[in-house]
Amino acid sequence: MSDDLTPLLSVILVTPNTYRRVRKTIQSLQKQSARGQLEIVIATPSRDLADALPEDWKCFRNVKVVSTGPFRNTGHPRAVAVSHASSDVVAFAEDHCFPQAGWAECIGGLRHLPWAAISPALENENPSPVSWADFLLNFGPAVAPTNARTTDYTPWHNTAYKRELLREYGEKLEHMLEVEIRLQQDLVQRGHQCYLAAETRARHINISRLRSFLSGQFVGGRIYSAGRAEAFHWNIWKRLLYSAGSPLIPLVRFPRVLGDAQRTKPAGDNTWNNAWDNARFWIACAAGLAASAGGEAVGYLAGAGGAGRDRISFEFERHLHVRKSDLALLDPE
Repeated sequence: MSDDLTPLLSVILVTPNTYRRVRKTIQSLQKQSARGQLEIVIATPSRDLADALPEDWKCFRNVKVVSTGPFRNTGHPRAVAVSHASSDVVAFAEDHCFPQAGWAECIGGLRHLPWAAISPALENENPSPVSWADFLLNFGPAVAPTNARTTDYTPWHNTAYKRELLREYGEKLEHMLEVEIRLQQDLVQRGHQCYLAAETRARHINISRLRSFLSGQFVGGRIYSAGRAEAFHWNIWKRLLYSAGSPLIPLVRFPRVLGDAQRTKPAGDNTWNNAWDNARFWIACAAGLAASAGGEAVGYLAGAGGAGRDRISFEFERHLHVRKSDLALLDPE
């Protein structure tokens, strides 16, 4: 049971090396009206964050720096952090995604609601043709503007869950969090629902370097297909069928991307509102869909393999995968 001593929300952040990497998100959390009720759990290979600034933390209920040892995959540090969380609601946050006003109160309210998980809608913090392609291919249904609704999908790495449900997985939690389709589909299969709180927003910095975008889509596709096959208990014949049909995946996904693009209108972004940039956006979407389909084909046949390790850089070292002009957006104020 919750009481006045229990934090409204435990917010988990991951950094592979420095405090500076997560400080911009910390500063966003400082602006929350419920900041005094937040617990921040920073997961890092070593507890010694030499550049930590404890004065940043005075406004929060408490801050924990948790040593995880070397990261094995993206699920590993998050699972370790969950074991240290005190709140009934655990929110996963990122060094490249910044909650906006009202986020904490909305997400922390999950404890009193019937759903297993809740997330905000996402906005594009670094618009460009490649960034928008990455954004829509990864998060299309959750990109603002959109409608609040119950759903079987909320944005991975930016969703909050009821702690008791996460802890039911025990040592398997790392595996479930590495590819959140495993976690979300398992919750749905057990009769739970997720909720997209579309009135609440977080601003997301997306991959904007073309080479990184294509590599990230391949890695993400491989992880997704391996997790999907596992979540739905597919036999080898179904895996072979979907792998053989992978060239058709871009054709299946394109209408959804088109619908998400029409709803969110990236081509109307005043930072690149011309025909050439519009063409670059659609070329990037096509190339990204092809790269993702290639990854899915491999994942259905061979599983995730080393893709979990490859993904660590894309998720926890976003500064390596954005244009130079976007780097300032990751810097603390």
